Amino acid sequence: MIQDRSFNADGSLFYPDNRAFFEGLEPEQLQIPFIPDDAVSGEPSDVSPVWNPEFFGNMIVVNGTTWPYLNVEPRRYRFRFLNGSQSRFLILKTDDGTPFWQIGAEQGFLPAPVLLDELLMAPAERADVIMDFTNAAVGSTITLINLGPDEPFGGGVPGVDFPIADPASTGQVMQFRVVALKAADTSTPPDQLVLPAPPVLGPANASRTITLNELESETVCAIEDEDGIVVEVPCTDPGAAPFGPTEARLGTLDADGNGVPLGWAAPTTENVAAVGDTEVWEIYNFTADAHPIHIHLVQFQVVDRQLLAVDEEGMALQPAELCDPAFPGCVRGPELWETGYKDTVIAYPGEVTRVKAQFPLAGLFVWHCHILEHEDNEMMRPYCVGDSAACQQHNQ
Repeated sequence: MIQDRSFNADGSLFYPDNRAFFEGLEPEQLQIPFIPDDAVSGEPSDVSPVWNPEFFGNMIVVNGTTWPYLNVEPRRYRFRFLNGSQSRFLILKTDDGTPFWQIGAEQGFLPAPVLLDELLMAPAERADVIMDFTNAAVGSTITLINLGPDEPFGGGVPGVDFPIADPASTGQVMQFRVVALKAADTSTPPDQLVLPAPPVLGPANASRTITLNELESETVCAIEDEDGIVVEVPCTDPGAAPFGPTEARLGTLDADGNGVPLGWAAPTTENVAAVGDTEVWEIYNFTADAHPIHIHLVQFQVVDRQLLAVDEEGMALQPAELCDPAFPGCVRGPELWETGYKDTVIAYPGEVTRVKAQFPLAGLFVWHCHILEHEDNEMMRPYCVGDSAACQQHNQ
């Protein structure tokens, strides 16, 4: 289990207690009204004084230990990786080029082993992986490093540079220290493994569209002054912009292709008609960041992803008719490491991500973003399977 954490001087866990932390400011540098104070307009502020949109620690912890090491022999090892970070996307790599053979994801085996130089994992994603140290020299050290950024992950565009972790801290995960072989390795080489084929889901009974949305303040506008202090100003002032984000929300899609953000308490909109139904959920990401979307109860399969058209204001509206030169086509299938059953999927910004699932039980369940700061601040919604009493109680 890989996590990013920060610690106080006494060794206790650090977590920010003010919104200025996310902005990279000291509290006195963020001079805006917070709940329950009023904005300059006289309207109540809708900005929380403590909620941070995402949290990034400055140390990497593996199974509860900061920057540990593991003695390994020159043989093959099977690891179960879990990204247990609150917001950080991991891009794992070894400093000597030792690859990963991924054989499974969250909910079972892949159709075949996949050879990877890097392992991309969103919060809550798991990867069943074989690492082959057979040719590693006894006495050598191999470092597992992280290239995932110390900031919200936008997905990265092929051929375009993006920020990476600090090589001196969050870029280091753990060490593998190679010791002498104690017994012969009789395991099967990964490229010769025959994995059980995942069952294929039947035709979908229904398809529905759902959306990922980010909200800005409706009452507080701000600018940054010449001293680097963020101050509140009337929203009519030149250069003023709504302060944000104030929260992230899931929602639906209206007839014009716009996201309709909904809170937890709103009536359910994802209502699966009957137990055993199979549905395709189309996840429209209208935010600037990638989100790990987790659907409770089901094991799903990633169907494909599709780029969104963008209007003159930069808003994603509908699946694009023309191909983006960054990708071979407008619609692309799942990544090779996503071809098994999963329960968490990365929904990239400016794209529709489609997943397919069968719903085996009746009742009230949830789906949510697995960035903790998002799911705990309205980016979680209930959904129903069948006409159960629990669904009706929530809707009342």
